[in-house]
Amino acid sequence: MSDLYAHQFTWAGQAESVIATGSFDEWKSTLPLTRNNEGKLSATLPIKYGEKITFKYIVDGSWQHNPDEPFESDASGNINNVFTAPEAPVAPVVIPTGEGQEKQPVLPVPESIATTDAVAVSPAVISEPATAPAAEEKKEEESAGLIAGASEFSSGVGFR
Repeated sequence: MSDLYAHQFTWAGQAESVIATGSFDEWKSTLPLTRNNEGKLSATLPIKYGEKITFKYIVDGSWQHNPDEPFESDASGNINNVFTAPEAPVAPVVIPTGEGQEKQPVLPVPESIATTDAVAVSPAVISEPATAPAAEEKKEEESAGLIAGASEFSSGVGFR
């Protein structure tokens, strides 16, 4: 993969001669635009990904910025066009899926996501604690006694 982005300079206005110049050539007027089949003037310049350049067009001998493209003023008050190349694309990682099988592209993990060697753990199942057998027997006896007492009460036996 190349470390350079292909930026295209274009001039849509009427002109016999257009040259692009700027920080990319130390303002030495080295990039003439050529007319394509549609009559538009253009030139392509490789720029490092993420790099910002400032530039102007020399149109028939007159230095001009293109008001249809982004521009800014420099420290001396000159208005220049500006372009920042995009960040370099990230190439997908290819991981073999096994012997004799084709390799499958895998999207890269963004740097903003931390990766660890941690193992995924399923959520704990909440249950009541186990009770001792003696405690279970005592619960059953108490329940039986309560039921018997309730039966005596409802039948009127428990009243005097």
